[in-house]
Amino acid sequence: FSDRTSHLHNIFRLYADRLKSISSASINELIRLATWWFIHGQIQLNAAIRDISLVPSQQSETRFLIQKGEANISKALWILQEMFSRSSQYCSVENATRLRDYQHLLLSKICGAINSMIEHGLLPEDNSEAVFSPGNDGSIWVEYPSLGVDMSFLLTWHMPSTVDNDHFDTKVLDHMPLQDFDGKFYYKALSVDVYLFNESSNGQQIKYHALLSVVRAQEDSQISMVLASQDGQFNVCVKPEKELKSTWGNVTWLENISSLEVKLSTGFHLQIRCEISDFETLNQMYQHYKTANTLFERGIEEQLIFQTDIKSVECRLTINENPNRFIDTAYQCRLRLFNRVIIRAEGTGPRKMHRGSRLVIATPTTSKNLSVLEYDIWPDQVIEYRLFEGKNEQPTIFFRIDRNDPSAVTVLTFSSVEQCNALLSHLTGSHVADEEDIFADVQLNGFSLAVGLEILGQSGMLGASSWQRARIINSKPWHESGPNVESSTTVLSDTLRIILDSPHARFTDRLNLSIGELQIRRNVVAAGHELHILRESQKDITYSQSVLNMAKEDHNDPTKTLSALKAQPSVRTFNFPNLFELHQFQAAITGFSVLFDSTPASFSISRRRLLVLKSKEWKSPHTRIQLLRRKETFQLVAFFDGFKHGKCMNFILRKTDSFRMIKSGNRTLVRLVDAKFSLPIGGHRDSGVEQGFVCVDTLEYPSENDDITIGFESYSGKCSLTSFIPIFFFIVDVDAFPLKFLR
Repeated sequence: FSDRTSHLHNIFRLYADRLKSISSASINELIRLATWWFIHGQIQLNAAIRDISLVPSQQSETRFLIQKGEANISKALWILQEMFSRSSQYCSVENATRLRDYQHLLLSKICGAINSMIEHGLLPEDNSEAVFSPGNDGSIWVEYPSLGVDMSFLLTWHMPSTVDNDHFDTKVLDHMPLQDFDGKFYYKALSVDVYLFNESSNGQQIKYHALLSVVRAQEDSQISMVLASQDGQFNVCVKPEKELKSTWGNVTWLENISSLEVKLSTGFHLQIRCEISDFETLNQMYQHYKTANTLFERGIEEQLIFQTDIKSVECRLTINENPNRFIDTAYQCRLRLFNRVIIRAEGTGPRKMHRGSRLVIATPTTSKNLSVLEYDIWPDQVIEYRLFEGKNEQPTIFFRIDRNDPSAVTVLTFSSVEQCNALLSHLTGSHVADEEDIFADVQLNGFSLAVGLEILGQSGMLGASSWQRARIINSKPWHESGPNVESSTTVLSDTLRIILDSPHARFTDRLNLSIGELQIRRNVVAAGHELHILRESQKDITYSQSVLNMAKEDHNDPTKTLSALKAQPSVRTFNFPNLFELHQFQAAITGFSVLFDSTPASFSISRRRLLVLKSKEWKSPHTRIQLLRRKETFQLVAFFDGFKHGKCMNFILRKTDSFRMIKSGNRTLVRLVDAKFSLPIGGHRDSGVEQGFVCVDTLEYPSENDDITIGFESYSGKCSLTSFIPIFFFIVDVDAFPLKFLR
C-alpha cells in the first residue's frame, strides 16, 4: 500500500508546507494529524464498502469515496513514517514508551484498514505514475478561524492547561479514540461540521470541522459524545452524568436539518451538522440506550418488587432445542421484576389494583453491547417454567412467557437456589413481605370453579391440577405482631390473596374487594366440607405451572379459563378434609372467626300477621347455621336448601336479644325472641345464583322483628351453640330454669 501511494507523499508535503512544515511540528501535533486522517479515511472506506453492498449501481460515487479514503489513509501512514524516521529525536521525550505504544497502535489500525481494502478488492492500482485525483484533498493542516481568544475559554470559561511540546499528551486517545480504552467502549466516529454561535450574534456563526466519537464509560448506561478538532483547541464532551455542564439534557435534535444543538453553560450554542445517514445512526444509538435505560426503570404505574444479579440469560427457540444451539447468551446480567399497579379512585378512597407483572433483564454496563430483554406478563397469561440444575449444578429456570412467540424459551441461571425461589415467589404472588403474614395454611381435598352464572353447571379447568394446599396471605394488623383474623383488614385490602398449590401448578387469587363484594356459601345437604365463594370478573389473577410435570396428553388449556375469569363472574368451590381447616380458611378471608357450624334438625321463622293472632311458620327442610365473631360483633348465618322463601340469611346478634330454650318431645329448641333481621334472599321469585350467597361485612337493614326457632336432636347440640353466646345475652330455659341466667 505504501509503495502504491508513495507518489502522493510529495503532494502531501507541498500542501503541508503552505501552513507549517511537518519537520517543525511537535510530537503531539503529528500524533493528532496522523490520528485525524486515519479516522477520516476509515470513515470513508467503511461508507464505500457499505454503498457497494447496498447500491452497486452507484459505482462512480463509490469509487470517488474510495479514492478519498485511500488518500487519507496514505496521509496517516506518511506522517507515521516521518515520525519513525526521526525516532532518535524522541528518545528523551517524557512518556516515550507510551508514545511508541500509541504509534504501534495507530500503525496496526492502518494495517487493519489495508487488509479490509484487500478483502473487498479496493487496494490502489499498482501504478506509481497514477495521477492524484483533482477531487481529492491533499491538505494536511485544517485551517480554523482565528478568534483572538482560546476556544476552550469560550466553551468553558476556563483557560486550558499548557501542554509541553516535549511531553507526549496521552489525552489524544480521549479526544480521538481508536478503540476501547481506559474503561471506555468505543463505537463509532463521524466527520461533522460544528458551528459556534450565541443568541446575540445576529446569525453570525463560527465553523469548525471536527470529529465526533461515540463512546461509553463502563460505569455508565448511556453513550457519550466527544467532539475534537484537529488542532486540539476544540474539545467538547456530552456525557450522561447530571453533575457535568454538558449533558444529553442540553441537546436538541433537529431532524429537519440533520443536526444537533448543544446549549453550553457559557451561553454559547453548538450546532453539529451531520450527513443524513450519520445523523440517523447517532440518533438510533442514543434512542437504543435511552430505551434500554427506560425499560429497566420503574414505570408510572409500576412497583419494583424484586431485583437480583443472575449469572447468565439465554434465549432458545424451543424447550427441546439442543442446549448448544441458542439465539443469544449474556452473562452477569441484572434482573428486575415490576408489579403493574393502577390506582382507582372510589368513594372509600384510592385503591391499588394489580394488573400483571413485567420482567426485565439487562446486560451489565461492563458489556459493550448494552441490551434489555423485557416480558409483559398479563393476568390471563399462563406462566410456564421448569426448575432444574444446570451446568456445574447451578440452579436454572426455563421460562416460557413470551406471549408473541409461545415457542421461545428464556433460560436463567442463578448463583443460588434462594434466588430462584425468590423470583418464583415474587412472580407468582406467593412471597410474604415483611408487613404481611400467613393467616391460614390448610390442606385441600379439591378445588373447582364455575365460570358464568348462567351456566353454573359447566366448570372451568385450570389444567390437570390436583390442588392440595391453600394459604391466605394478608397484611398484619398494625397494632399486633402476629396474625389475628378478627383484627385484620379483609375488605378494601390490596394484599389479601389466596395461594393454591398443586404438585405442578400455582394459582394466586387476589381478594382485592370493595365493600359488599365478598360473598360466601356453605354446602347444606352435600357431603363433605365445602365453601363456595362468588367472585365478579377478575383482572388480577396469576397462574403458573411447571412444564416438567405437565402430562403430555393433557388438553385442558387454562388460558381459556383465565380469559373467562377476566370477563365473567365465577364461583370457586373449596373442599376441605375437615371443619377445622375450613374454619381457618373462612376466618382468614372474611375476618370473622367461626364459633359454631352445624346442620340443626329444624329451622323456622315465625312471621306475625296483621289482625291475626296466630303467626305463620316458615320452615326450612335443610339448614346449616354458623355463628361468627369479629371482636365484639356476633353474627348468625343460615344457609338453606329446599326452602322456597330463600337460600340464605344473616343478621347481627345484639345485646338486647334474648334466647329461650324449649323442650319439644325429643328435640331441644333455641328460640331467638323478637330477632331483628331481614328476610332470606334467593326465594323462588329471586333469580340469579348470587342470591344464594351472604355478605358478612355488609348486612341489609333488619326490617323484620319476629321469632326464629332452631331445633336440635339432642341437648348437647343446643349446648354447642349456646356455649359460644357471650355472657351479656339473656338465656332462659322455661322448663328447667325459668327466668334465670344459665351462666
